[in-house]
Amino acid sequence: MLTSIPWSIWHIKIQHTGYLPADVVMAIANQGVTGLFLGYLWSRYRNMWVLIMVHGIINAPPQLLLELWNM
Repeated sequence: MLTSIPWSIWHIKIQHTGYLPADVVMAIANQGVTGLFLGYLWSRYRNMWVLIMVHGIINAPPQLLLELWNM
C-alpha cells in the first residue's frame, strides 16, 4: 500500500491537465489503484511475468486489443 502512492506520483505527468492539485488527485486515483492491484498480484503469484502482462494489457490502447482479439 505504501508503494502505490509513490507509484501514482511517478505518473502525474501522464494525467497532466496543468492544474497540479487535480493532477495529483487523478494520478492517485488512477495509478494508485493500479499499483494496489499490481501489488496484490505480486503478493499472490510472485511472478514478474504476470505483472508485466497485466501492466501491458492495462496500457494497451483498446483498438490494439480489439485487433489482437479479432486475429
